[in-house]
Amino acid sequence: MLELLESHRATDLVVDGARSASILVDRTWRAIDVPFETDRELVGWARELLESCGQRLDSASPFADGYVSIGSSRFRVHAVLASGVSSRTQVSVRRHGGSAESLDELVVAGRLAGRAADWFRGVVQRRESFLISGATGAGKTTLLSAVLNEARDERVIVIEDTPELAVTLPWVIGLCTRAPNVEGVGLVSASDLVRQTLRMRPDRVTLGEVRGGEIAALVEALASGHPGGGSTIHAGSLEHVATRLEGLLSPVACSWLPALIPWVVHLDKSGGAWRFEVGRFQVDVRGRLCVERLVGADG
Repeated sequence: MLELLESHRATDLVVDGARSASILVDRTWRAIDVPFETDRELVGWARELLESCGQRLDSASPFADGYVSIGSSRFRVHAVLASGVSSRTQVSVRRHGGSAESLDELVVAGRLAGRAADWFRGVVQRRESFLISGATGAGKTTLLSAVLNEARDERVIVIEDTPELAVTLPWVIGLCTRAPNVEGVGLVSASDLVRQTLRMRPDRVTLGEVRGGEIAALVEALASGHPGGGSTIHAGSLEHVATRLEGLLSPVACSWLPALIPWVVHLDKSGGAWRFEVGRFQVDVRGRLCVERLVGADG
């Protein structure tokens, strides 16, 4: 089924058991025929994809997430078995481009204005850390990859749950978290990996995405003399970023953010172009983390 994403220029494929399937083209969902007659057939297909990237999908591990490379494209595959969680197995696939995009390529494609690309280059050259926020599919990972690719001749360590960032630097090191095995042991968290990077002589430490407590470890890495890192975070607005981080960090760590992570960029995708807002973290008179909005502009 993955060839449907290529042939229809689609970005996402979702399958709801043997009942229905849809692809996302230009931000519009289109129904397609379901090639599976039973839920068992769907499970077999999903299990084969996930096993090819070292992930388990069975009654002991009913959720799985992995990355599959086929030809020039990469696909993120997520599956949830119908094991008391859902009445049908759910499979979600997202297609990512097979090659990295630079800031210049994003400008040529009309997704980013030249002045915006220059601003991001300045952030990299000044070794200023940043967060990129937005909804699912907004382009956070694509933009983070392009920005990091400006850090030429530097040793960049990237930490992710699944390898999505397309960073092509000669000295880039990719580390991935690991889920516990069926006995409940062997967990390697993003926080574990961030702390290990401090012994690996990084120039920059980057998290693919901030979801929870790993942001505290990233703040620790930045505070220990490794500026210029970045990450993405799901949020609906600049203000929502501050609210989320206040729920994840201690008051002391929040008070460090304006100095350690000066910039937050919020992306909103409209058609093929990006609209973004730029803000700075601040701590208000009540000691609460907030974001001062500085720029709102198209691509």
